[in-house]
Amino acid sequence: MGVRPFFCCVEAYMGAAQADELMTLTAAGHRLNRSPQVIRQWIDAGRLTGVRTPLGRMAVAADVERLVAERAAREQAQAR
Repeated sequence: MGVRPFFCCVEAYMGAAQADELMTLTAAGHRLNRSPQVIRQWIDAGRLTGVRTPLGRMAVAADVERLVAERAAREQAQAR
């Protein structure tokens, strides 16, 4: 619940549908076990899609989940 006020601000700026498709760099970093700085570098390098908003940089959630799935598949292949 502590995150909700931030997303209310994003919803006000971008609309509820788009706000659900974005995540903070910190949240993306937690999901990928990386720091927000690494997530920022990946966005700059084109590995992840990011958006600049008046509230800061955000990562596209679908891209973050794609990387999570790729990592899981790679780890599963290595375990065989």
